[in-house]
Amino acid sequence: MWFSGATQKMIDPEIRRMTEAILSKHRLDKIPASLSRKWHLGEGLTNHLLRTVWFSEHLACECDLEPIERDMLISASLLHDVGNALIATKKRKPDAYQRFYPTGYNRSEVGYQNHPMISQFMVGEYILLNGKEDNPHLTKIAKMCASHMEHWHQDTCPMPSDLLEELLCIADYFASRKGLTIDELVVKNS
Repeated sequence: MWFSGATQKMIDPEIRRMTEAILSKHRLDKIPASLSRKWHLGEGLTNHLLRTVWFSEHLACECDLEPIERDMLISASLLHDVGNALIATKKRKPDAYQRFYPTGYNRSEVGYQNHPMISQFMVGEYILLNGKEDNPHLTKIAKMCASHMEHWHQDTCPMPSDLLEELLCIADYFASRKGLTIDELVVKNS
């Protein structure tokens, strides 16, 4: 699977199992990273998620995160946009949306802005169906998914409340900028 390289590095088996189970249920490889094509030009969702993981790994190292925190950050990096799988629906015929969304995909503005909450719901659904409500690490991952777009949608997404949520927001933002690398960030901030 496209995500195996990232999940195999996870130490916590519960986090790995949940992440792989959710990602295995959805064909994310057929969805563009940005349904509006405003961001991530020409990039598929799986590539965006792997870029988010790449930035998250660097941020986790820089912040000296504990292994369990790293696992939660990587899991949330892979799952934060999984809600797009329920929003993206391939259109069979041209309509007014295609003028603005030339990918041929349709999405509602409400759905797009709420995809973080849909991602949180999908993680929460796994937790409930598998009797894992008492696992604080899994519930934290769901909360991280919900707040990852606060910098774009302050009215619909909760504010990040801790370092892990902030790091996911940062990694997602960096990953949305095509061609941006850690080296460029270090040079620009020196």
